[in-house]
Amino acid sequence: MTTTTSRMAPVLVSVYDRCQHLEKCIEALKNNPEAKDTPLYIVSDGWQHEGHRNAIEDVRKYIGTITGFKEVNTRFREKNWGMKTSAMDAITWVLEEHDRLIRMEDDIVCSPHYLE
Repeated sequence: MTTTTSRMAPVLVSVYDRCQHLEKCIEALKNNPEAKDTPLYIVSDGWQHEGHRNAIEDVRKYIGTITGFKEVNTRFREKNWGMKTSAMDAITWVLEEHDRLIRMEDDIVCSPHYLE
């Protein structure tokens, strides 16, 4: 395990099927001057029901367009792990590379001072 210490804590966002919420969350984060120096991690759980598949695919397409951060790291699950298991694994994933993190859900719209 290699842990890096940087000035900016990475941001981990958990997503499911709400693209409009995620877009607002990401745009709010990008309004922070520190975003360009902040690693962004996004974990997308697999669909629980076939009816969720298209919405999750739309979320993943949007994730592929995200810029404005130091880096964008993604983990797209093919199966649904459930919120708790997926979240715990995502936290472990980020902490394998960093000594801290900021965890957010996709429906959080932060202030332009959030990353200070």
